[in-house]
Amino acid sequence: MERNLNKEFRDYAEGLFFGLSMKQCGFAILALAASVIVYMLLIPYLSTEVCVWICIIAVAPIIALGFVRYQGMNCRELVKLAIRYYQTPKKLVFQGENGFYDILQEGGAFPHEDPKSR
Repeated sequence: MERNLNKEFRDYAEGLFFGLSMKQCGFAILALAASVIVYMLLIPYLSTEVCVWICIIAVAPIIALGFVRYQGMNCRELVKLAIRYYQTPKKLVFQGENGFYDILQEGGAFPHEDPKSR
């Protein structure tokens, strides 16, 4: 007897509060606390509009950690992958092949050149 399951079975997350998972609720509360702290620290020195924009910029990475998913990876895994990708040294060397030149060289069209000198 077979039982059919959806392909997205592993993506199921039980909603805790307003349909958010526990992780999303935690990051939402953390982002709210961070935005209040940033706003309270900056409001004596800057206008309200500037404070709000700075709060949005400061809270965006926190929200991304809780909500962003790309190709089955969450934001934390994406950041790890990006760091590993940009830290590995890459040396790209192009070495073209010219088959016509090789055939002519083997046939003796270029007797004065050494094939190992290329």
